[in-house]
Amino acid sequence: MKKLFSILLSFAIVISLFPTTVFASESSKYEEIVAAACKAFPEYASKIVADASKNSTGTQACAPVSLVRCETRAVSTNREITYAEFTNGAVFLADNIFVPKVDPSSTNEGGGVVTTTCEIKVVCNYASKTTFKLSKFTYKMLASDYDYIVRKGTPSSENASNGEHCIYDETEYVQYETAAHGASLSYYLKFYDARSKCYDCDLDIKIAKNGFSCKVDPKV
Repeated sequence: MKKLFSILLSFAIVISLFPTTVFASESSKYEEIVAAACKAFPEYASKIVADASKNSTGTQACAPVSLVRCETRAVSTNREITYAEFTNGAVFLADNIFVPKVDPSSTNEGGGVVTTTCEIKVVCNYASKTTFKLSKFTYKMLASDYDYIVRKGTPSSENASNGEHCIYDETEYVQYETAAHGASLSYYLKFYDARSKCYDCDLDIKIAKNGFSCKVDPKV
């Protein structure tokens, strides 16, 4: 009987700790991105860490907004963060960690072929416990030919225990660059805070002319 009681007590302790563990994991992911963004954009740090509980501009239906600024800066040799600020005070951060690989068998002139795999995460300061993630997005750049997307990657959203969540839809996919346009992939993202207020944006990824860009814009 004592042994059974001990087992039940241990199980109860594990269950009671589970929500706290999940919450810590949700918070730490956001906080790590925020810390890196504040280092890359020190002049915008107070906006990046804005207190969502004091925000009164959000609505349950995503409202039209305008872009104040969108900038991308390097955090390290294989990491960039895009900062996008909207007129309603919402700040979106697109965190891109990428691994380039040069094809040693390439015979193309001027640098050969480089294949890059990315993990891109997007967070919003007004819904700080939910994350959109695009894993294993892969593209190829060719020095003497057009670039193209090898793999669209796997989209997902990491929702929070307090009700914050992210809904996403793929809105555009162009696999190959041409003389007229680049290769591209776009998502429409809707972030909801714990009060069900909505903050939305477009995530636009583009590969063209041996260059990569990741932008966050208001929904058109």
